[in-house]
Amino acid sequence: MNSSNSPKLQQSIRAHQNSLLKRAKRFLHGETLPSIICDAFLATPRHNFAPRFPDGSPGLWSDIDEPLLLEHLNKLYADQPFCIYRNEIGVVASTISQPSLVIYMLHLLELEPGMSVFELGGGSAWNAALMARIVGNQGRVFSVEVVTALIENARRALKESGIDNVSLISGDAMLGLTEYGPFDRGIFTASAWDLPTVFFDQIKESGLLLFVLKFNDDYDLLTVLRKKADSFVSELHFPCRFVPIAGKRALDPNHSTSDAEHAFH
Repeated sequence: MNSSNSPKLQQSIRAHQNSLLKRAKRFLHGETLPSIICDAFLATPRHNFAPRFPDGSPGLWSDIDEPLLLEHLNKLYADQPFCIYRNEIGVVASTISQPSLVIYMLHLLELEPGMSVFELGGGSAWNAALMARIVGNQGRVFSVEVVTALIENARRALKESGIDNVSLISGDAMLGLTEYGPFDRGIFTASAWDLPTVFFDQIKESGLLLFVLKFNDDYDLLTVLRKKADSFVSELHFPCRFVPIAGKRALDPNHSTSDAEHAFH
């Protein structure tokens, strides 16, 4: 849902957003967060991509409607992920990620206007929307989501936010997206045990891929990979936790990593 024009509500949303931007700077070790990322973040309120959020025990959800929005802002703008979808046995299958980690990942991607981006795991489309604002009208984001139940709400949120340079595609992203590649950048928003070889051909020479390696049951590794002539070269990695991928290469559907997607710090 798009936010109200109430001045009090808008001021509160902006205060929460600015607080999250400050928190994201702890990842940067003195580096300056580019203004293009800050502008994209402020222009893309998180709650617009969250039609509901979990309220207590599994199976209980709160709808995010305007009369309750101000009341729920502290939850919606907390620096932590929250679940937006559970599978048929109640395991967390998709979240809206921890905002400060999202911002840092955007920084690591080194996005520029005009770039094409591949995303594994569209989810709510919030991350795709942020990237779309950064790459601008001359760029495009191709986001692939395997959970069909999420597609309709994600497309609605993109439309209501005025973002038309995202192609949200229903399918298994681990198979690649050869018909639209190669891409300047790629990003995983779920963890996988291995990186299929198809992704080497999907990323342009000197391009970047943010890959989340499922390391063990306790944590994953977010790895920044730069494509060279005949291989990916790791430039950075750090521990984090993401929901595991779904689709043909998925883990046991009974496997749960709790309400995942956050960085350890």
